Amino acid sequence: MSLALSKRESASALKDDADASYKELAAIFGISVQRVAMIERAALAKLRHPKNRKAWIAIFETLAEIEKCRAQRLGSGWTLKGTKS
Repeated sequence: MSLALSKRESASALKDDADASYKELAAIFGISVQRVAMIERAALAKLRHPKNRKAWIAIFETLAEIEKCRAQRLGSGWTLKGTKS
């Protein structure tokens, strides 16, 4: 999926720790904690934009298919909520 996120907006991908705090990200980029929060809100707004809907649908369909295959391998009737088994 090719979204127009800036380097700072995708900064959390730079760290292995997915739970990087705003303070850690602020220290990495030399910006304030408030600026990190502003960048996060801007990135989320871009991700929610209607033009990205098809890409998100494709991702969720792929995830649903993966979960379906995993459930079948495990012999379980469990499926991802909202998907057909």
